[in-house]
Amino acid sequence: MPRPITEHFAKVLKAPLCNPMWSWGAVRDDGAVFLRCWDDEIKKGRALLGSSYDHGHHGGVERRKHIKLIEAGAKGYVVVLTAVDKNASPRSIGAYNPDCVFLLDDIQHHDDDTITGRMKQRVAIGDIA
Repeated sequence: MPRPITEHFAKVLKAPLCNPMWSWGAVRDDGAVFLRCWDDEIKKGRALLGSSYDHGHHGGVERRKHIKLIEAGAKGYVVVLTAVDKNASPRSIGAYNPDCVFLLDDIQHHDDDTITGRMKQRVAIGDIA
């Protein structure tokens, strides 16, 4: 059983979440950005990173800052999560792969107000520098 996601971000990725209750990602000291994404929100290798509907949520405000950092050249990575119940609101994390992340690039803002990023390649945790 993997460690809790907050511990994974803090101890393994070295990017502690600002607020474990609502943070959707974090920035490491070297500027690398790590984002959480639900597995059922990945379509054709593109991860749903946010939408205009997230504006009123603290996690959405933080997420937009993280996306801007990636667009400005920061390395971006995705930790893929599986929900206990994908229809629940809010969702609870059922599982995630503690051994890898996905490198992000090609951030796109779509007409339906969603933001996606291409999951360029799988990266082993030990290879993240």
